[in-house]
Amino acid sequence: ENIFRDVALATPYMTNYDEFTLQENIDFFLSFKKFRNDMSVREAVQLMGLSKQLNKQLKHYSSGMKQRVKLGLAILSDSKILLLDEPSSHLDVNAIAWYQDLLKKHSSERLVFVASNKEEAETIGCNLKINIEDFKLLDAQV
Repeated sequence: ENIFRDVALATPYMTNYDEFTLQENIDFFLSFKKFRNDMSVREAVQLMGLSKQLNKQLKHYSSGMKQRVKLGLAILSDSKILLLDEPSSHLDVNAIAWYQDLLKKHSSERLVFVASNKEEAETIGCNLKINIEDFKLLDAQV
């Protein structure tokens, strides 16, 4: 029942609380788990590139900014397992580079799973890739 402490995830269909400000969303998040390496809220928000948006309700964020929040909270969380589903959805070219850099710097000592249709952009740093199509062929033969 405490698996949530060891797992962090970000998916396109997962939502944060749009009526909350970024600060309120982070405070809620921190009631369940902390940031890696005892990172401060200020440091995390700076890494998300959203320092000027801290007191703004998420309903006023663009879809790309909301994706940065989801990814930032997941990647910067102190978890052993990180699950990312289509992490570059809603991100522009600069934000994809931001995601790749953040993941590279904060994926050590944890197991990272990335489900992706954009393999080149989203699976940077992965050392093992599984193609679901290979398993669909096996199912068809059985």
